[in-house]
Amino acid sequence: MSDRTDQLLFVVRDIITSEVGSGALRTSELRLLGQSLFPQSMFLGVFPARAQIPAAHGRAIYLQNTEPLPLGGRHWLAVGLEPGFPPLLFDSYGRVPSRTWMPELQHMETTDPDCNQRNGSSLCGQLCLAWGKIFELHGRDVAARV
Repeated sequence: MSDRTDQLLFVVRDIITSEVGSGALRTSELRLLGQSLFPQSMFLGVFPARAQIPAAHGRAIYLQNTEPLPLGGRHWLAVGLEPGFPPLLFDSYGRVPSRTWMPELQHMETTDPDCNQRNGSSLCGQLCLAWGKIFELHGRDVAARV
């Protein structure tokens, strides 16, 4: 099923890139896109690593960078929140938090560990938004298989 969910991710990514391009997206751009793509109650925002995330009231998503604010951005991750379940982490490189990489996210479940982004690509923001739409429209179970 992962191949089909990956195809769905790429279709949604292509729709997003047709509107915003395939270059790296800044925090402010991702915030505006998230606010326009998702219901207000569902989109919590865009944050640096180790930021305090506001409490969700129901299903929600947010984007988080792998770098804290003073270091600037490096790579975007998406997190889906569903009441009664652990947070679900999407990394377009398919990485899993560990003691050495994003240890503060180790409590989260992760999506399918396949890589959805080529090395050197700047599409992580677009892919995170696309994954968020899958989470919103198709639910946590489908989003977990991406």
